[in-house]
Amino acid sequence: MQSTDWGELVRARKALGVKRSSIRLGAYTLLTNVQDQELLDFLDGAAVAAEEAYFARYGRLPSGDPGRTAVLFADEADYRQYSESARMTSGSHVGHARTGLLAFYAEGRSRESLARTLVHEIGHLLNDRALAWRLPTWLEEGIATDLGSVWVESSRLVTEPGREARRTLELQEVETHLLRLRDILAVDQLPPITTLMQLSYEGFHRPELESYAYAHSVALVRYLLDGQGGRHAERFLEWLKDIAGGYGADPDELFKLLDAEPEALDRDFRAWLKREAEAARERLNERATRWARRR
Repeated sequence: MQSTDWGELVRARKALGVKRSSIRLGAYTLLTNVQDQELLDFLDGAAVAAEEAYFARYGRLPSGDPGRTAVLFADEADYRQYSESARMTSGSHVGHARTGLLAFYAEGRSRESLARTLVHEIGHLLNDRALAWRLPTWLEEGIATDLGSVWVESSRLVTEPGREARRTLELQEVETHLLRLRDILAVDQLPPITTLMQLSYEGFHRPELESYAYAHSVALVRYLLDGQGGRHAERFLEWLKDIAGGYGADPDELFKLLDAEPEALDRDFRAWLKREAEAARERLNERATRWARRR
């Protein structure tokens, strides 16, 4: 397992102008120049819930001392400068997790959006502690994105005036993923799941693929956990247990556990995807109608 890299910690402190911190964010130490205590308390609650949700969802209990650090920048520009100088992420991302440290920024973002990013990045740290330091990129990003979406779906709705509409838009994340994949399916450009599973980190994050590789990955994880009445879930969780036991994340072993040929599983996944996308479209239309009536 990776504890926070000391060099990255020093760079993060320098970028923030913060020398040390006694603030906690769930199980993690928080370095931040954000002064909004209400926001920090809200994020702390999301961080606590993330670890519980991870075990409930994926059946793996993170082990060992968390030994990780979260860095929250008040300003986007400071986050960009830090992350790009450390070669952590591209300019379009809103957060990242690497070398035992997660970082994100607050400027111009709602607290629910921040919490979703936080839970997603915590998902990467939990994968490290519960499964393996290095996972196939589709599984790494699929689990992290799924965990962030699960938190959004299960958290309480916000009722403060002027915030409910934005909250509803954020709940559409999963629907957006599904509709993006539906459009790609419609022009027969969605690669088979075996291609997704074999993508390297660099291949996954190529600009022409990244826009839908995240959506493809989280949809596949959700299909394996929830699709067809959850009939694949037990064996998918058994595969995750094997990964945690040091057996590696070989897709062929997953197909054996599922007792399914890759081509047959891909056809079933695509049929599920089309049904889920249609249901997502109907949900979005219903929400749009409700909001139109309230205006």
